[in-house]
Amino acid sequence: MNISFANVYSQKVEGIHLQIITLESDKPVNFKLKKNTFKLKDSTALFKKLSELKTNWINDGYLSASIDSLVRDSNNYLAYLHIGPLFKWKELSLEDIESEAKKASGINKKDFANNRVKHEIFQSKRNRLIKYYENNGYPFAQIGIESFSTKNNYFKGRLYINKNQKIYFDTIFIKGKVNISNKLIYKYIGIKPGDLFNQRKIDQINSNLNKLPYIEPAKPTEIEFFNKTADIHIYLKKKKSNLFNGIVGFTTNEEENKLKFTGNVKFDLNNSFGIGEHIDLHWENYKDSSQFLSTGIIFPYLFFLPIGVEANFQLDKDLLDYLNVNYSFAILYDIKPGNNIHVYFNQKRSYVIENDLEIESRFDNINNYLFGLSIGIDKTNRIILPRKGFNVQLSTGYGNRWTEQKGNSSMLEAGFFCAYYWKATNNLTFNFKNTSKGMYNDTGFYENEMYKIGGIRSIRGFDEKSLLASSYSIFTFEPRVFISNYSFLSIFTDYIYFEKNEIELTSQNHGISLGSGISIDSKAGIFSLNFAVGKLNYNPFLLSNTKLHFGYSARF
Repeated sequence: MNISFANVYSQKVEGIHLQIITLESDKPVNFKLKKNTFKLKDSTALFKKLSELKTNWINDGYLSASIDSLVRDSNNYLAYLHIGPLFKWKELSLEDIESEAKKASGINKKDFANNRVKHEIFQSKRNRLIKYYENNGYPFAQIGIESFSTKNNYFKGRLYINKNQKIYFDTIFIKGKVNISNKLIYKYIGIKPGDLFNQRKIDQINSNLNKLPYIEPAKPTEIEFFNKTADIHIYLKKKKSNLFNGIVGFTTNEEENKLKFTGNVKFDLNNSFGIGEHIDLHWENYKDSSQFLSTGIIFPYLFFLPIGVEANFQLDKDLLDYLNVNYSFAILYDIKPGNNIHVYFNQKRSYVIENDLEIESRFDNINNYLFGLSIGIDKTNRIILPRKGFNVQLSTGYGNRWTEQKGNSSMLEAGFFCAYYWKATNNLTFNFKNTSKGMYNDTGFYENEMYKIGGIRSIRGFDEKSLLASSYSIFTFEPRVFISNYSFLSIFTDYIYFEKNEIELTSQNHGISLGSGISIDSKAGIFSLNFAVGKLNYNPFLLSNTKLHFGYSARF
């Protein structure tokens, strides 16, 4: 930017005005300033604004635009603008570019036919072309313009591509003491020996491997080029992924005014056999004479095929009233790490233990089965305590419902989960979350087939599994201040709306809880402490209903 100065000084002046002046003799036809006066904070902002304006004019086709002089009168600045002619494309030939490359980059001959010469648009199209070739075997591709000419402010030329050597991936070196098959690594990174070079997949290697619970990159991936091939060097280290998680909850019995406790134990085993498998076991004692047991296993790549399998089994005994037995089987397909599709079958049976008139109106022997589809997208930065990104899961199932009293009927079930993590600062993360689920049919539901929610894993501030619902939606807002990588302080609020569609009655309720927590990461594990108090509908908060949860997690 060529500027001549008249009475312009280097000191900062608070509150200055800038006016852009164009000479009528210099002004091109149809040129009009959108704005010619600006109020700025100081001289630093002044020169920043002038540079920004010049860049905008050049990007709009006025390639010779400049600020010829800048004159100061007190706190007023006059900038004399030289616009110059408007430059346009006469023609830019794309005959050397393959049709697939044109389609992928979005470049079109019409973009350069009698249109303004906009540098940003041209660079954007050029960069997209370069990326296309980089992702299709040509990491050293070069693109430029030849046969270039200009006449009467019109440009003409031909876009050429020099692909250079076509490159294939040769050897993928897995370095580090990790118990995992090389073929499994190929699946996770989407690259195997013999594939065409793909820069996008190279760029995603570390982020994809970071999504695995049992390994992580030890340092950035390296690429070594030869004449026609490239080797990949991946450096890995083992991540402590096996988990023991124990939670003890304390609450007050309102009727007896006694302290009660609940227990929750969870084991997760990952990659014990080196094929990426996941095994979990979960036991819960959520109230007197009531217990919950769940176990499951996942093989993400069965025989290293692009599909996997998942199986789950659950037992839920509620007092002496009923026993629920639930099992499911799913076929998995990982589109890429973090993105997956499940096709599943689920069967739930419920057996009434004691029979009397009161129980018959609330419970029944039940046999439900569903066929369904679920889709998951995980764009978080890490599996444990994500700091940024989002996670979405959708599921829907349809099938048959049989009850001893009502017989057969159809049934629909749908679920939705969404979590968004906003890293506001290095230490502060805001968590937004919604969990929704519902079952639907024409006759209503018995209590022993409804969802049981409440407690540390759903809506805090309520007794474990104390709320029955045929459909519900839980919203969570939780700011976390991180002290270290996995240590944080938090405050939170949970809100729930739920419906109870019973056989003879439908009711709607809502609840809210407030609380705070602390989690401390140490060599012995992660210790957590949470306080929360909740209320239903329009009842007041009662401190005597405060729930206390102490948790311990150890990874090995």
